[in-house]
Amino acid sequence: MIPGIGLMVVKKKGASLKTNLASHFSAEETSGSTAYDSHGGNNGTIYNCTLNQTGKIGKCFSYNGSNSRIIIPDSSIYDNNGNITFNVWVRFASVSSTRAIFAFSVGSSGGVFRLQLSLGTLNMLFCSSYEAWPPTTLGLLSPSLNTWYMITAVIENIFDGSYKQRGTGYVNGSYVTSAERNQTDGNWDMSPIQNPTIGASDNSYFFSGLIDEVSFWTKSLSPADITLLYNSGNGLSYTNW
Repeated sequence: MIPGIGLMVVKKKGASLKTNLASHFSAEETSGSTAYDSHGGNNGTIYNCTLNQTGKIGKCFSYNGSNSRIIIPDSSIYDNNGNITFNVWVRFASVSSTRAIFAFSVGSSGGVFRLQLSLGTLNMLFCSSYEAWPPTTLGLLSPSLNTWYMITAVIENIFDGSYKQRGTGYVNGSYVTSAERNQTDGNWDMSPIQNPTIGASDNSYFFSGLIDEVSFWTKSLSPADITLLYNSGNGLSYTNW
């Protein structure tokens, strides 16, 4: 209540979540070949996904494991200083082979980010350049089929006398593991991000199952932010951020 005016100020539950949010794909499409970016306007192109499926929140995209993917255009809205967060709800239909949930490359530096299922284990790979190759891999989860999981991958830059990247993984709003890697060239940036793809890595590692509520930030979300997104297992609709 504002004194002397009588107006009640209502703050949305996750209002801070829109700060440094680059893109959000709610997956509410029922037809067509466009995946609408609700926040950044950087719409993607849908290839061979089944639309209008029951999702974690509203509708979702269904991936067939053989040629389904959503390709997002390269854009400066993803430029960053080395701090990024990716969040998604997923439901696996298959845990065999290697299946990417989200992936991108980092310009000509040879860097990579990939959230993927490999040999039955969900893991995240990250590396900002060839000089720091190979990528660090974090094992996050051995998932069950036909179960919804909220997966959050956070990458942040660190300087404690030397340049480092830290990758941290969360499942269902809870911290799972983290790792640090030396960045010998001092290059923290994961820019420019190229070939961002939902449900595949370039033209391979096709995902099998359901994907919903895909979000990408150019900052590292806090544990409190991630708890808000999980919302006691109910998820938090973008309209309530």
